[in-house]
Amino acid sequence: DEVGWVRREIHLWIFCNVRAKWDSVRRKARMATTHVAREALADRLFGLFTGYRSSRQLVTQVYESAGFSLPGMAEALTAWKEYDLHLLVACFLRARFPIVVALNKVDTPEARRHVERARAALGGSCMPVSARSEWWLWDNQRKGHLTYVEGGGADSVQLAAGAPAVLSE
Repeated sequence: DEVGWVRREIHLWIFCNVRAKWDSVRRKARMATTHVAREALADRLFGLFTGYRSSRQLVTQVYESAGFSLPGMAEALTAWKEYDLHLLVACFLRARFPIVVALNKVDTPEARRHVERARAALGGSCMPVSARSEWWLWDNQRKGHLTYVEGGGADSVQLAAGAPAVLSE
């Protein structure tokens, strides 16, 4: 399960980095009694994630989509357990570093079984692709037999008027 391993490694990397600075977030949360102090708390927490080339806006959206509320952030953060921090990091990873697995060679006879197995394990993060089919499309477009939008799927393929009969079958 290479994909799971990569996800775990990235998660632990970010989690450990954030966890190492977590005391400063808690300290700001305990002192956040004014609007300015609450803004400083949000800046500190969200700033822990901007080093991964993400905007404060993205981190704010992730924070809220993880089920946490911006109003009352100070009170909530003082009660956070390690699980809450793992949840925030996991949601951040999904938004900032989505993983898509390209399942190549789907034009081979045994591919259907492998695609079904991968989709069962990874859900919607799998994309079946075929380099051979893409090459065939590119070559026939070059010959003037068809047009297509690269990566556009079957609906983007249009046969040319003078295309050989074998292409229309």
